[in-house]
Amino acid sequence: MLTASQKIELHKAYWQKNELPRPLIGYQIGSQLISENFTAAQKLLAEPREITPEMIVVEDYYEDYQRMYLDSLEIEQEAFWAAMPFPGIPWLEAILGCPIYSSEGSFWAKPCYDDINQVKIAFSPGNPWLQKLLEFVDRLVELAQNRYPIGQPILRGPVDLLGSLIGQEKLVYAFFDHPETVKKLAREAAEFYRDVVKLLRERIPSFYEGYSFGWYPLWAPDKCMIFQEDLMALGSPGIYRQFFYEGDRLLSEAFPYTTIHVHPNSFFIVDDLISIEDLNVIEINYDVGGPSIKEMVPMLRRILEKKHLILRGKMQEDDIEVIKKELPCCGIFLHIVVPEINRGRQINSFIDSLYK
Repeated sequence: MLTASQKIELHKAYWQKNELPRPLIGYQIGSQLISENFTAAQKLLAEPREITPEMIVVEDYYEDYQRMYLDSLEIEQEAFWAAMPFPGIPWLEAILGCPIYSSEGSFWAKPCYDDINQVKIAFSPGNPWLQKLLEFVDRLVELAQNRYPIGQPILRGPVDLLGSLIGQEKLVYAFFDHPETVKKLAREAAEFYRDVVKLLRERIPSFYEGYSFGWYPLWAPDKCMIFQEDLMALGSPGIYRQFFYEGDRLLSEAFPYTTIHVHPNSFFIVDDLISIEDLNVIEINYDVGGPSIKEMVPMLRRILEKKHLILRGKMQEDDIEVIKKELPCCGIFLHIVVPEINRGRQINSFIDSLYK
């Protein structure tokens, strides 16, 4: 098994884009929708209802974190498993005033504005949803006892927040009917996102003189942040450049290390993302039903020319073979989702033999 110091050296080589014996590997064990791996959330999902902050008892989740941490130790990997506040809650939408409901195995945010011109993006330090999120971080720091790092859950980005606040259909119309308002709110949403993550990061201690992204168990030498623009799937390259590109530049420069999460239905923004100088990493989600690894190779190569890459999803042996054949072994982190420990061991043995 790799020692912690050896893992840190491999991560440093990743950031320096040194050639490595194999890509950095991290495993997520269980469902690809990580919130489904928290059994403590099931009592909140037992019936459709509105969820309030006091209904979330952080200590109820301790057994889930302990189980996931111990499971991670059963598979050889370069990554450090990281704990993060329960990712199933739409935290930012809740902080901005959206009522949160449980329904059909997940949590969702109900729009809280009828008109784009009514939207207010602001929060107070005493906001009960913000306080619950910060409490989650504090409790995880106590639980970890420096055994593993604490990181950030994936949070919905500026376009996602606007879509949640007024509804997706109304947002699409607003692009054309109220462009200046959308542009202003997109900037404010980016600043709000940055400010909340800064509050989280202020409470998270360093881990081997660095930090973990969290949702992706990638270690960085300094503070780091993940963001996304998933709802850009409803837009176009022109809409992205007009309304959200500048906000993503702001987010990219907010921390020394930043990464954006991208699904195939938003691949049209990738070339614009590559042009953002302060953005360090682009994470590509390998979605079931989306393009194959082989089909994505040209885009992955373009990313690796200028950025670091995280590739996340349910990868099989033939996917790994394509990666070995088509992509350089530097600046690439594979975050592989496996249903259980033994499957992770199988994939890991295959990777070891392939990269001999």
